[in-house]
Amino acid sequence: MRVALSFILLLYLTSACRPPRESVNTLTTKVDSLFALHPEFNGVVLIADKGNPVFHKAFGYLSFENKILLDTGTVFELASVSKQFTSMIIMI
Repeated sequence: MRVALSFILLLYLTSACRPPRESVNTLTTKVDSLFALHPEFNGVVLIADKGNPVFHKAFGYLSFENKILLDTGTVFELASVSKQFTSMIIMI
C-alpha cells in the first residue's frame, strides 16, 4: 500500500509541475532511480508535459512464473480499482 501511495504522490507532483525542456533527462534519471529503489513495483509509468510524453517505461513482470516482462503496450484490466486513487488525487 505504501508503494501505491508513493506512486500516486509521484504522479500528482509530476502533473502539477512542468519541468523545463533542459531537465527532461534529469527527470528521466530521477524517475528511473525512484523505481530502482522499489523493485516490487509492477506497472507502466507515463509522464507527459503539455500532451507530449516525457517519460514512458515499463517496470516489473507480467508473469512471475514465466519471467515475462511488462512492456509499454501491456493492457491492464483495472475494473473499479482506480476510483479510490483518482478521488485521493482530487482531494489532495
